[in-house]
Amino acid sequence: MAPPNPINIKPLFGTSHVPCEGRVGDVIVMSPLQEDEPDFTDRGVASIWVCTRASYEPEGLPAVWIRLQAEGMGTCEYPASDPPQDIEILTLG
Repeated sequence: MAPPNPINIKPLFGTSHVPCEGRVGDVIVMSPLQEDEPDFTDRGVASIWVCTRASYEPEGLPAVWIRLQAEGMGTCEYPASDPPQDIEILTLG
């Protein structure tokens, strides 16, 4: 079986601050490490963020970003965990 073609989002390296600018739906990957710095943590320190409110320069409003939280992890040495089946259904209000 051929290996998958992963999508790679170039991380913002060396920062722990999300950008002030953003449009709804923007996705970024951030890492506090420098680009060539090895990550010796068990689960990695990079995080994925999605913009949920666009910045609006005339009013000085910065973008709002949410960090995605993973419920599983995997490596090539272990099978991936099954997705949880007990996640709360979101409702409005």
